[in-house]
Amino acid sequence: MPNYFFASSALVKLYHPEAGTPQVEAIFQQAERRVIISRLTIIELESALSTKVRTGAISIEQREKAGLRILQNGSDGTFRVVALLELHLSSAKQLILRHGVDSGLRTLDALQLSVAIQLHSRALIDFVDAADRTLASVARAEGLQVIDPLTI
Repeated sequence: MPNYFFASSALVKLYHPEAGTPQVEAIFQQAERRVIISRLTIIELESALSTKVRTGAISIEQREKAGLRILQNGSDGTFRVVALLELHLSSAKQLILRHGVDSGLRTLDALQLSVAIQLHSRALIDFVDAADRTLASVARAEGLQVIDPLTI
């Protein structure tokens, strides 16, 4: 059974049709799969959806509907939500020290990546799904297998 860690850049495609949506939907339609996200992803999804409202891509009602669907998916087992821990903060700092200057790795992406690295070290995920090029590049540099729904 494949195990995926979804960054918000990829997961948002499940809640609003855009480039890469069919690839993300295909993963969620797999009979045997596990998807894990961090608690931070929920906040980032709400932010991404709010941006879509502000830019006129969706209505407030569509954002609210998507928000309810996100909560439902978290409770119905569509994905498992893991907490951010102190060790993720320390790891994120180290990631920024290693990759911040050269790649431009930013704080929230470093936190997401630190969760993915920790889950991978415990053999809980096989792939990181990310549509953000910087996050994907650093994830690869850290030895993770990355699926970018924009390039499949």
